[in-house]
Amino acid sequence: MSTLRTLEENGQTYAIVPLDMYNTLIEQAEIREDSAYLRAAMERGEEAFPQEFCEQLEELLRAGKPVIALWRNYRGFSQQELAKNAGISQSFLSQIESGKEASLSTLKALCDALNIQLEDVV
Repeated sequence: MSTLRTLEENGQTYAIVPLDMYNTLIEQAEIREDSAYLRAAMERGEEAFPQEFCEQLEELLRAGKPVIALWRNYRGFSQQELAKNAGISQSFLSQIESGKEASLSTLKALCDALNIQLEDVV
C-alpha cells in the first residue's frame, strides 16, 4: 500500500493518493450514495429498477426509439398478453413496438397495463 503524502497550499492541507486509489474511493462513495437512494425509494414504496434496464431505457429514449417492448419484456408479458390487457390487437402492439405512432389513449392503456407512467414511454 502506498504511503499517504500531504501537500500544504494556501493554508490548506491536502492528501495526495494514487489515482487508482482515488478512483476506488469515488466509486465506493457513489455505490453508498446509490444504495442510500435505493433504500429511501423502497421505504417510500417506489419500485427500483436494475441499472442495466435503466441504461437500456435511457439509450432508447435518447435515440427516440420505442420503449414499449423493453417495458413489456421487463414486466414478463408476451405481446399477446400485453395487447389483451391494453385492449388492442397483438398486431397493432407489434406495430407500436416497431415505431408506429399510437394515440395518447392507446399509450395510456399500455402504460396502465404495464403499471408505469406515460412519462416512462415518451
